[in-house]
Order: sequence, then structure tokens, then C-alpha cells
Amino acid sequence: MDRKESLKKWREENKEKVREYNRKHHKKHYLANRDKVMEKNIEWQKHNREKYNETHKILARKYVKKYPTKIKARAIAQKIRVGDKCIFCCGTKNLEKHHPDYLKPKKIMTLCRHCHNIIHRNYKEVNNG
Repeated sequence: MDRKESLKKWREENKEKVREYNRKHHKKHYLANRDKVMEKNIEWQKHNREKYNETHKILARKYVKKYPTKIKARAIAQKIRVGDKCIFCCGTKNLEKHHPDYLKPKKIMTLCRHCHNIIHRNYKEVNNG
């Protein structure tokens, strides 16, 4: 068995290790080269419109199946008016709605974009590390 075949076999037997490695290094590359990556993605989407649309539809269907509670909560939230100010910093610009719990779709917090990003960043840090 040559090197190429043995590497292929190892990857097949260690799919989870390979997947984890790829996630880590792709994220690292993306964060270091965000603008270039986004530019390339937009360019690819322009030249591959049909393929992009088809892929997008497939991913959207998967998302709806995977997160039906989120979809329902967001549909309800669209009918609820956003508050006048952020509940944390009292800012009045770039206000957004936030669901602390998707099982309670009518319970919505009004946050400015900055505070909303902080909440999600902290949530990711707590749950990933």
C-alpha cells in the first residue's frame, strides 16, 4: 500500500478526528482572512447562481426540520413590535428582538445589536468551553 492509499484509509477510519481538525483550521483561516473569504464566496455565488440557489434551498429545508421551535417562535416574533430601547444599555439605535427561550415564543427581549451580539458570544463561550 502506498502513502496516498494509507492516508486515505487512515482518514476513513478516523473521520471524527479529521472533521474536528478541519473545523478548527478552517475557522482559524476564516478569522484570519475573513474579507478575502467573503469576497471569494460572493464571487462564487455570482458565477454559480443555480448551484448556490439549489444548495441554499436544501440547507433551508434541513434547518426547518432541525429547528421547528425556532421557526415557530420567529414567526410569532414578527408580529410583535420591537421595544423602544435596549433593556441593558437603554440604546435606541439598531434594536433587535431576542428569544431567551424558544419554547416561550411571546417572551421577547429588545436589545441593541451590540448587546445582542454580546449575549450570543457569551452563550457560545459558556456552551463550547
